[in-house]
Amino acid sequence: MRYALLIAVAFSVVLSAQTSPLSNDARAQFHGPYSQPEEAFRLIGNIYYVGAKNIASYLIVTPQGNVLIDTGTTEMTSVIKA
Repeated sequence: MRYALLIAVAFSVVLSAQTSPLSNDARAQFHGPYSQPEEAFRLIGNIYYVGAKNIASYLIVTPQGNVLIDTGTTEMTSVIKA
């Protein structure tokens, strides 16, 4: 019984390793609706919402430097940099 379980686990690991990564077009289709730009706004104190409509990214501004929490998707780069 142990060997059957071990073989099943090994087989599933091998199969999952064979999946191909998403193409840029497929990634854009999936992330597109979630990465719609949203104007940045101040939440409280030195914490700002700089994400998209459905993906939250937060910027904490300090004198020592800024901290970005959850960078989001690649499509959100221009929104976050602004």
